[in-house]
Amino acid sequence: MKSVDGLGESGRSGSTARQQGHIMTSRRLPLPLLAALLLFVSLAGFLAPSGSARAASADIDVNDIITDPSSPVLGNPKGKVTIIEFTDYRCPYCRVMQSRLATLLRENKEIRLVMKEWPIFGEASVYAARVALAANWQGKYGEVHNALFALPRTMDKDAVREAAGKAGVDLARLDKDLAARGPEIAAMLARNDVAARLFQLQGTPGFVIGHDVYFGALSLEQLRRYVKAAK
Repeated sequence: MKSVDGLGESGRSGSTARQQGHIMTSRRLPLPLLAALLLFVSLAGFLAPSGSARAASADIDVNDIITDPSSPVLGNPKGKVTIIEFTDYRCPYCRVMQSRLATLLRENKEIRLVMKEWPIFGEASVYAARVALAANWQGKYGEVHNALFALPRTMDKDAVREAAGKAGVDLARLDKDLAARGPEIAAMLARNDVAARLFQLQGTPGFVIGHDVYFGALSLEQLRRYVKAAK
């Protein structure tokens, strides 16, 4: 699987997501075990085959993933329950989850939804993720997030830019942020890639709710149940 720093399509995760995105599996990840795994990753770089992703692993600890000071947050930033979602704007099952999560956030004001951009469906996905993250400096991540999921999966760079502009993003400032903050955005994506590998995600969407990891599209009822269990 290529690092998200590159623009090539990720064969393993991309194809797995297409073939198995409707399947949900879960596994328990107690925080002490997670901390130990993170330390191992930091020291050995075992889960990150590329130099950039391996270097990013040294910057990750449990709080980086659970409290996530750099990733965009939807819902209630001070919510009692945190959901972490690994997503790709071109993933068909992520599109299903976008509407379900929006419903969940409307009905439950105690949820903090941490977004982990994990673009595994090629160059257009990487560009869309970068634009969404850059828009966060204008306070427009949520608007761009929704706008990109409204695009056809065949989106290209021009369509992404147009959608961002219609969502209220100042495109001139966006270009400046993409240039000036490019290394910072690349580091975010690399850390997300390392975290996804750590959680052994097979593709998008992937979720961490409480101490459990879920892969694939979840029903609204499942989301409600897992959130309740995580309180």
